[in-house]
Amino acid sequence: MQKEKVLATARNGAGGKMRRSVERLDHVGFDLAYSRAQEVLYITERATFRWADGVLTLQEVSPARDVKTDLLVHMDFEPELSMAGSDAL
Repeated sequence: MQKEKVLATARNGAGGKMRRSVERLDHVGFDLAYSRAQEVLYITERATFRWADGVLTLQEVSPARDVKTDLLVHMDFEPELSMAGSDAL
C-alpha cells in the first residue's frame, strides 16, 4: 500500500513568519480529489477514521469518549462503523 507524506505549516500569529515545526495545528485542509492515496487515515484526539473506496469508516474511539454524544452529534452524516461494540449503537 502506498502512503502519502503530509507537510504541515502554520503561521505564528496574524501575518507572522511560517514555522516549519509546530506542536499543535488548529486546522488542516485536505482534498481527496487531489490525492492519489488509496487509503487515508484521519486521526484526531477523539477518534480514528479511515477513508477508502469512497467510504468514511469510524475505526476507533478514544477511551472515555462516547460515540453518540462525543462524535456523531457533531457530524452532518453518520460514518460506517468498524469497531468492537459498534453494534450496540
